[in-house]
Amino acid sequence: IETLKIWNSALLKSAKLIFPMLIFSVFFAETIMTCMYGNLYSESAIYFIIKNLSGLFVIIPFYPIILAIGKTKAYAHVHMVIAFIVVVSEYLVCKTCDSAVYVAVTSEICNLLKIWLLMRVIANYAHKRIVDLLYPKMLGQLLLISILASLPPFILFKVIAVNKWISLFLSMSFFLIDYYVLCY
Repeated sequence: IETLKIWNSALLKSAKLIFPMLIFSVFFAETIMTCMYGNLYSESAIYFIIKNLSGLFVIIPFYPIILAIGKTKAYAHVHMVIAFIVVVSEYLVCKTCDSAVYVAVTSEICNLLKIWLLMRVIANYAHKRIVDLLYPKMLGQLLLISILASLPPFILFKVIAVNKWISLFLSMSFFLIDYYVLCY
């Protein structure tokens, strides 16, 4: 039980740091990609968005808690099952779909399935429901605040055309100010 308290504290602290960055990156994915890699990479923003959205769930530190509760065998089994599912599902997607985006989405769905299975291991050990381990209200508030802080600069720089670097730095500045005000 003490381990779960530490885990919950780490989860909330991680979410407070990571959620705002991920949400900002989702809104400004195209700008970030073109600033980092050039205009030819603007189309890869969709992959960046997919990865960032799944990142909202990857903040959960599984291995330390599973190690602490002695469920390393279950951890290994989950990873083995997911590896099999990834290979089969991505093969099927490659054979049936004509877009690499579907492969990326399939990979992230498998990753979310892995997270859900690992959460079940921990929840079963703690005799709790998965939702009781996650603080959905607090995580939802963080998500909402991050989205609300991202919207004004996103809308502003969709209307006003400026240099991509200026747009990125100003939008980040506006986002940080909005986020601070909303959190306060």
